[in-house]
Amino acid sequence: MANENLIECRSCGIMNPRTVAHCPECGAPSLEEQRRRTLLEKKQILEMQEEAVECRECQAPVAPATTKCPQCGAQKPTLSRQRYQVSELTKSVAIVVAVLAAIVVMGYLRDKI
Repeated sequence: MANENLIECRSCGIMNPRTVAHCPECGAPSLEEQRRRTLLEKKQILEMQEEAVECRECQAPVAPATTKCPQCGAQKPTLSRQRYQVSELTKSVAIVVAVLAAIVVMGYLRDKI
């Protein structure tokens, strides 16, 4: 009768105690260790899905801190369409103001010289 406290390594066939995470002979993870890892990975995926928000363009799930949607490439995918347009407009206005200020300064310096 086989000892119930021992399990066979699926990689090398040596008998190991059920409590080991890896086979001491070949280093392969035990079935229990693989199950533990799989459950941990599934838990992490579920946590990420719970925290995810939808991309405003393609509605794919994205992390809240994402700056670019991995699915469609939208910039700042977590902002609503209106907030994104306002941020882009603000950026454009800031560039125009900076260019106008540079032109005024250059004109002023040209008159001084």
